[in-house]
Amino acid sequence: MMSWYRQARRPVRLEITSQNPVGAIAIGAGAGLNPSLSEAMKIAVRETIGFITQRFPKLTREEAYMIASVAVDYHVTQVVDGTKGIHGMIPKAIFATQ
Repeated sequence: MMSWYRQARRPVRLEITSQNPVGAIAIGAGAGLNPSLSEAMKIAVRETIGFITQRFPKLTREEAYMIASVAVDYHVTQVVDGTKGIHGMIPKAIFATQ
């Protein structure tokens, strides 16, 4: 398995990185890595916006940002060797179809 640091240096594909039984999707694990916690957060938010706009192409980036602001819970993934990591947990319920 590749280290988080090496994964962070590669271009990151926007994808669901994991899911839990409560119904949340993790975005940005491995992508939101940076020595600065603020920069790691910015990366994770950008990944979330990209994920949402890919999943729902009719949404603008601004609308995706609003969704990320309200519905996504961001967590610190790691604080190791000076590298900080952030990931977002998106509730599956916001993707319910009508």
